[in-house]
Amino acid sequence: MKYSKSTIRALWQSIARNLFTKSLALPMAFATSILLARLMGPENFGRYSILLSLATVLASGVIRAQSVILVREVAGALKLKRYSKIWGSAILALLCGLLLIFFIWLVDFFKLYNGDNLPDYLIQIVLLLLIVSFIGSFLRGLDFTASGLFVEQAIRPIAMCGSLFIFWILLYEGEKQSLNFGILSLIFGLFIAIIIGSLLLLVSIKVIPFEKPEIEMRWIRLSLPLLLVLGYCLGLNSQLPILLMGLYVESVEIANYRVAESMAGLIGIALLAANVALGPKLAASIAEGDKEKFKIHAFTTDKIIFFADNGLSLIHI
Repeated sequence: MKYSKSTIRALWQSIARNLFTKSLALPMAFATSILLARLMGPENFGRYSILLSLATVLASGVIRAQSVILVREVAGALKLKRYSKIWGSAILALLCGLLLIFFIWLVDFFKLYNGDNLPDYLIQIVLLLLIVSFIGSFLRGLDFTASGLFVEQAIRPIAMCGSLFIFWILLYEGEKQSLNFGILSLIFGLFIAIIIGSLLLLVSIKVIPFEKPEIEMRWIRLSLPLLLVLGYCLGLNSQLPILLMGLYVESVEIANYRVAESMAGLIGIALLAANVALGPKLAASIAEGDKEKFKIHAFTTDKIIFFADNGLSLIHI
């Protein structure tokens, strides 16, 4: 298999940018967990972790569907200049999010959750998570992969860590903060991500002519249900330990687990960066029917993931 130097260089540059973004996000997320645990105390931080895990699980299926719709479909349509399909994919992704929010609101309104209302701010957090995912996935689909990853992964922990550090230095007097303090810091970080992401997206979509949206109903019938199931399975797989701990252990133990978990994400950094960088390129190759280019991208991705993650794993042994 032959590789052109320009192709390999472009791939490595794209992956390096995404690795940098993720390597910036992980320490900020870890520092944010430490600051919240210190400012709120283990009890309130544990309750905050449960709420965040519940919101993450509720949003996980739609976030997965949005990611595939807006990365694969938009990247392929952009390559073929099928602008109507780009706008149709955007509308479909938005509809998925709105339906989820409506369903959660019904559960809360009719008190279907153990005969009680859902936790405060849960709907707002899920909504903001979906908006951030929509903006980031759309940017990645338009081949602005580093910008999309920065919006989805980095801005929230950076904004939260910065604001919490300023509060700790200037205003903290030793009194433990309430659960609402952590929730408001999370909402602040999500709002900053949405504002910056929206500005980036508005600049990016200026070059896309508006055409009547085209939504493929066959894709909705066959692919969307599977993506939702896969997304919720992945969400439960990552967040179920904290949700189960919320039933059987004290919030203090959950807080300790959450802080330790923040460092474990380092192992998957290369996998995420490679997937984000090369996902749109793989989709574009499929849309063009260029099997050779697809093989090059896939083979390069495998090599990067294998060597990088094995190296990181050795560090943690």
